[in-house]
Amino acid sequence: MPSSPMYFPPAPFDITMATLAVTMVDDAYDQYRQWKVADEPKAKHFQWSTPSASNSSNDIHTSLSYSPTLWGTSGSFLWTSTEPFGYVAHDKERVYLVIRGTQSGTDWLSNLDSDLTEFKINTVPQKQNTGKVHEGFFEIYETLRDQIFTQIKNAIDKIDSPEPTLYVFGHSLGSALATMAAGDIAVNLGINAAQQLHLYTLASPRVGDNTFADFFLATQTHCYRIANSSDMVTNVPFAVMGKKCFQHVGITVPFTANYDSAAKNHSTTHSYEYALFHPDAPMK
Repeated sequence: MPSSPMYFPPAPFDITMATLAVTMVDDAYDQYRQWKVADEPKAKHFQWSTPSASNSSNDIHTSLSYSPTLWGTSGSFLWTSTEPFGYVAHDKERVYLVIRGTQSGTDWLSNLDSDLTEFKINTVPQKQNTGKVHEGFFEIYETLRDQIFTQIKNAIDKIDSPEPTLYVFGHSLGSALATMAAGDIAVNLGINAAQQLHLYTLASPRVGDNTFADFFLATQTHCYRIANSSDMVTNVPFAVMGKKCFQHVGITVPFTANYDSAAKNHSTTHSYEYALFHPDAPMK
């Protein structure tokens, strides 16, 4: 069945950055796979083999410098795991924060913890109401936050531009974490979010309540939520769950690609990568 072409918003949306997002997220998934192949070593014993031009179809890798691995802890109660979740990279003018999605059983435990909790970050002004977010997502983000800020600041110090552009990319669970990171960065990193901060998410679930969505909108971060209408993850948590309400953030960039498999409809490679590289006919 033929699929309808994708519609892209006007600038500053950039299809080049959208395709770069899926490429760099795939690198974050590869980072996790390397850790699994190495038999899940502790952080101090893990050596990530970063992408290179020789094994990539995207020559962006020739210009990037990579941070150490970002380690996050997922799960709850007696079952938790500290795992690679992504990285920070930079070139001469831009900084990238990249976060992968669900991979482990403990990640799934975090996904299922859909209670709402305060989005507790040190905002300026301190009394700013940041709303509430998905508790399981936020508990992972808390374990990543200090590393993210440290590595972004280190990257900014190493590049030439006085006002570098910061891109935040994520897929699935990683999109939720990326959304929290972008909101946090917008108010706490000391940048002009309206000029410097861009968030591209792939297959993002809903992250927080209406107040969080209002807070995020007020940061003026450029946010683009790329979503396959056949991907069930983009519809959870449900907008209304009893007394809890969840709301998406950002401008939706939709497409429809149905591969008769929930996993393939959600996959970066089967679904999102193909669609973004073939926007005139986003389904194989």
